[in-house]
Amino acid sequence: LLGQCGWTASDLLHKFGPEHQIFFTMAVAHWVLAIWEDAQCASFLGAGMSQDLAGVDPSFILANAYLVHHAVAGLGFYLITYLRSCTGIGAFGLLYELPVLLMNHREFAVCREPRPAWMHVLSDLKHLWELIG
Repeated sequence: LLGQCGWTASDLLHKFGPEHQIFFTMAVAHWVLAIWEDAQCASFLGAGMSQDLAGVDPSFILANAYLVHHAVAGLGFYLITYLRSCTGIGAFGLLYELPVLLMNHREFAVCREPRPAWMHVLSDLKHLWELIG
């Protein structure tokens, strides 16, 4: 998306093509799905934390915080797609989320039995963390 951009203010704000439409629509769908997923497993979001936090369930606080975050992010990508403007901000938003994909890859690998061979090789693990960092 940024490769097509001439790095001018006009391009970063107004250049919009089919690729933008596809990726930003996928981002909207991702955030809608994230809201649904968190609603389905809200009780797990507290990860065992106690209710010592002013007597409020941490899962409730985190579920609402995630709801606000996901709704704002999804609405942002929706508006960029609808208005066909501010595409540079949307592209950087997508880049910002890339490390999450690598973290998910690692989390899925940790949960697999047996664990993948690359998880037992220190140099491969170091390479993954370099990509994430």
